[in-house]
Amino acid sequence: MAKSITKYTIFVSSPSDLNEERAAIEEVVKELNLNYGNANNCVIELLKWETHSAPGISKSHTQDIINIDIGDDYDIFLGLLWKRFGTPTKNADSGTEEEFNMALTRFQEGNLQPQILFYFKNSVPNSLSDIDPEQFLKVNQFKNSIPKDKMLYWEFDTVENLQNFLRLHIPKRIESIANNLNVKVILNEQDEITDLEELGLFDYSDQFEALIADSSNSLVRISESTEWIGASITTKAEELTRISKIPNPNKNIVTNVLKSTAKLMNDYSDRLKVETPIFYSSFEDGIKAGINLINLSEDFSNDDTIQELEDSKESIIILRKAIPNALQGLKSFRESISKLPRIQKDINLAKRILLSQLDELIEKLNKSLDLVIEFSNEIGSKIDKLKLRNE
Repeated sequence: MAKSITKYTIFVSSPSDLNEERAAIEEVVKELNLNYGNANNCVIELLKWETHSAPGISKSHTQDIINIDIGDDYDIFLGLLWKRFGTPTKNADSGTEEEFNMALTRFQEGNLQPQILFYFKNSVPNSLSDIDPEQFLKVNQFKNSIPKDKMLYWEFDTVENLQNFLRLHIPKRIESIANNLNVKVILNEQDEITDLEELGLFDYSDQFEALIADSSNSLVRISESTEWIGASITTKAEELTRISKIPNPNKNIVTNVLKSTAKLMNDYSDRLKVETPIFYSSFEDGIKAGINLINLSEDFSNDDTIQELEDSKESIIILRKAIPNALQGLKSFRESISKLPRIQKDINLAKRILLSQLDELIEKLNKSLDLVIEFSNEIGSKIDKLKLRNE
């Protein structure tokens, strides 16, 4: 049976150093069409020059070919930048900048469309030789030129991190477009999307609960290990202080204390190497399942669905409170480690490795906290919406 489906189009704009991210966006859109699209009678189409343009010739610049082929009838502009700004065109320092300027002009002159999602990758490349200083400078100049009082941009570090942001941000922007009266053309299409095999509401709920529990438990283990290693190193420091006050202390005793202290630090570093991937992979997969749960909840406006969301919200709030506490302990511990003097080779090496591990974990926890806050706000809004609908 035919039904009315609203089509929304997203134009992806970026230089060539983000090809992996461009491919990952396709995965997110396919997933959203399956879950969010089904629940909201809409379909999302992705516009990219690779798929919606073709070889051609222009009297002025090849960017004109892409501009004409893509057109300006898209609903969301999705821009990405990392270490490259791109190739100059006749109108801008890169194709991405020209496409952004066109989208911004349309928004300013039109009826709040297209919506603009812009993301900057904050990740160190595999080699410093991959960085072109001139290109990187242009990226930063563009970033600083964005009117921060009128436009928000986001930062991400991994492909998975970007995907989780998009799972939240694309539906949010689609809803803001739908609430605006100037929506896209309504198409009459056969209901093909529902024929696809998919996980159900309770499947995603179970996945979310299990994965968030795994990441929470991992965070508890990290915090407990941090507390224990901090106390142990304090004991070792007190022992060294006591020995230093003895006239002509035995060098072998001092060396053994230093080596045992270095071993403690190395053992803790090894623990972080194990726990950090467990926490982050479980967290990212859990958020993915949670977003699918939110999107599918539109199909089930009943008390059971609301309770599933309430339980999920409670789980994420626990994690939302736990992450800042863990961050505080890790930052305090990192500060104490950074102050250790360059006293002996084993200690110096262990210190360098440990600081690197701590920096990686602290960065991932900060990124996770941003996503947790956004996700918990989104699930709270969905609960409120379903409750109003049931009244």
